[in-house]
Amino acid sequence: QLLTDIARGEDDLLAFQSIKKLKLTNPEVAKSLSKSILSNLENESTEKIKAAIKAEASYFYNQKFKADAAGSGKVRISAKAMEPAFVQDKAAFIELCMEVFEETDDALLKDSCIYALSDMVDPEAILAVLRSDADNDIKRFCINQNYLTLIEVLENSPTEEEIQLVCKAMQIHAITDLLEPLQAIEGIITSDEVTADYREAISLIRSEGVEGFYKWAWYYEGGHADV
Repeated sequence: QLLTDIARGEDDLLAFQSIKKLKLTNPEVAKSLSKSILSNLENESTEKIKAAIKAEASYFYNQKFKADAAGSGKVRISAKAMEPAFVQDKAAFIELCMEVFEETDDALLKDSCIYALSDMVDPEAILAVLRSDADNDIKRFCINQNYLTLIEVLENSPTEEEIQLVCKAMQIHAITDLLEPLQAIEGIITSDEVTADYREAISLIRSEGVEGFYKWAWYYEGGHADV
């Protein structure tokens, strides 16, 4: 209760730290508090909004994982296997992050929105990042963090728009792990524009691609989940 009271208080720095602490110790309370903050953006401080966005992203990340039957590890749950209410809640959060990103003049808040979406290691979240006009340096980090998420996109009946987004991502940061998944879906491309982006992506991966960083494979499989 004390942390919740501090998070609702007037001291923005203490509120920020309290929300971060609640995210670890009581994620359900942190989510409820964050949702309250994010539903009242015009009356909340930037620090509280940043903390709430980070806490919400952490909640969605953690909800992708569960202990296995033997209690010996974590099992990844695909977005398609989620309950409809959860999927809708997640989609609303992604949309809200993009609205804040587009409407705010605060550079740090913009960055917080993009990094939060990236931290979700979620197909719809990383696609939203790629659709945004975020700086390519930030996108490069997000692409690196989500290279396995991008493979997930390609392996689940991608649209041509999604294929093009992945190809454009490879033009920003070419990763060799995506070569085979991209080659596997070449046959479904019909657009000349997407074909051109596809060919450029393949060429860049072959000429200057790097391997995906192993740390993010661990993260993608739930290594940072609090379950």
